[in-house]
Amino acid sequence: MNYNERYDVIIRKLRGLRAESNLSLDEVSKKLGVNRSTISLYEQGKRKLHLKTFLDLLELYNTDIITFFQNIYY
Repeated sequence: MNYNERYDVIIRKLRGLRAESNLSLDEVSKKLGVNRSTISLYEQGKRKLHLKTFLDLLELYNTDIITFFQNIYY
C-alpha cells in the first residue's frame, strides 16, 4: 500500500470517528477554530493534516493515538 492509500485509510477513520461522535462539520470547525471548509477538505483528503490538528481531532473525538491506530490495516 502506498502513501496515498494509507493516508486515505486514516482519513476514512477520522471521518468515521466524527460520525460516531455525532458532530457536524460546523461543530468540529468551531471547536477547532478553523473554517468548515478546512475540515471538509481534510475529510476529502484534499488538504493534508498537520500533526497538531490530527491530535486535536483525536482529543475532540475522545480517543488517543494508540487506540486510533489499532485495527488499521495497511
